[in-house]
Formats: sequence, structure tokens, C-alpha cells
Amino acid sequence: MTFNQMIQIEFKKVKRSKILPILIIAPLLIIVSGINSLISYITPEDQGAWQAMFVQSCLLFAYYLLPLTMVVVSILIIQRENANNGILKMLSLPIIPSRMALAKFIVFLHYLLLEILIFFLFFIIAGLYASNYVGLNDPVPYGYVLKWSVLLFVTAIPLVAFIWMLACLFKKAFLSIGLSMFMVIGSVFIANTNAWILFPFSYSGKFVSEELSRISNAEASLDINLYPFIAASLGLTLLFIFVSSIRYGKKAVN
Repeated sequence: MTFNQMIQIEFKKVKRSKILPILIIAPLLIIVSGINSLISYITPEDQGAWQAMFVQSCLLFAYYLLPLTMVVVSILIIQRENANNGILKMLSLPIIPSRMALAKFIVFLHYLLLEILIFFLFFIIAGLYASNYVGLNDPVPYGYVLKWSVLLFVTAIPLVAFIWMLACLFKKAFLSIGLSMFMVIGSVFIANTNAWILFPFSYSGKFVSEELSRISNAEASLDINLYPFIAASLGLTLLFIFVSSIRYGKKAVN
């Protein structure tokens, strides 16, 4: 069985799951509540109103709802595999467990991309409504919103790699959920220290916070040294994927 075939099988397994409604809830709540609260402060003459609306909507999403949503999705993927001993049936086939784990991670990554895409679309729709409501003259900065949506996705990859590793390490879902929630709560505090670069739960929120600071202070660029971040995030992502791939089959057999 080729790796592409394994990925196709994994997509079929989650086809009838209830993951999509979960992906819709978080962006919808954040954007609707965030933009409604900002409408009273925006005037037709405001410059950069779109950027302000997007960053304000992103803060809570990046720090809390995005990671929590992905935790739930990871548990649903694992539980669907464990139903009716499906994972043991798969392991009885001539399939390398680590390749199966990697195929599942790619499916998991697909849901991250879908979550960001939903957030992007909901923001554009809600932003257009808010813009028409207040008579905003500022044009829609599609490039800016798209750039930051891509950045949210990229900076969240180490996060979902870690969440997937936890799902593969623990048989009990509450352990994975509990540890993830503890890290989500601490992400805001760690983002304000130099240790944030080693804490994937802070990555997306840190970038959004720095963008808010850049806009507020009218600065030209983010106050983030990208080279150490890229090295640390890439190294951690590969480590998390390696551990989850090795542990996946062993947990199932045990």
C-alpha cells in the first residue's frame, strides 16, 4: 500500500465524523462577537480599521480557541480509529505503524488548514457587513488578511504536531485534554517571556500580539527574530512527529 493510498483511507475514515461543525463553531463565535464589539468604535474615516478588526479577532482565536479546537479534533480522530478495534485490524495488515501515524497527522494537518480557511472566510463576510454598517471607506485588504491567515497556519503547525503527539502517547483522552488545556492557559504568560520560542502553544498568539503592538506603535515590522524561531519550531515539529510515529503503533499493541 502506497503512502498516498494510506492518506486516502484515513480521509475516508473521518468522512462521516462530526469534526466539521466543531471547526465552524470557534471562528464563528470569535469573529461575530469581536466585530460586533468593534462596530461601536469604528468611524467611516478610520484608516487601518480592517487590520484592527482582524488582529482583535485573531488574539483570542490564536491563543485559546484554535488550540482547543485542534485538541478536540485529535481526540475524535484517535477515538474513531479505536472504535471496534479498528486500529488493531489496520495493524494486522502489512502496514508500517509509523507511516500510518504520519498519514493520520497529515489528515489532522488538513483540518488545521480547513479551520484557518473557515476563519478567513468568516472574517471577510463579517468584516464586509461591519464595513457597510458603519460606512467605512477603507478598502478590504485581502492580501493582508490572506498573509496573516497563512502565517497563522504555519505558526500553528508545531502546535498541532505536539497535540498529535499527546494523542498518540496517552490512551486516556482526559490526560491529553488536561495537559493541553494547562498549556493553553499558560500560553499567554509564556508568550511574554523569552521561553516562548520553545513553547508551541504561544507561537500564533505571540505573532498576533506583536502585530497588534506594531499597529499601535506605527512600526514597520514585527519585533521578532525569525531565524531562532524558525530553527526552534522546525526542530520541535520534527521531534514531535518522530515521537508520535514511534509511539503510535506501540500504544495500540499495548
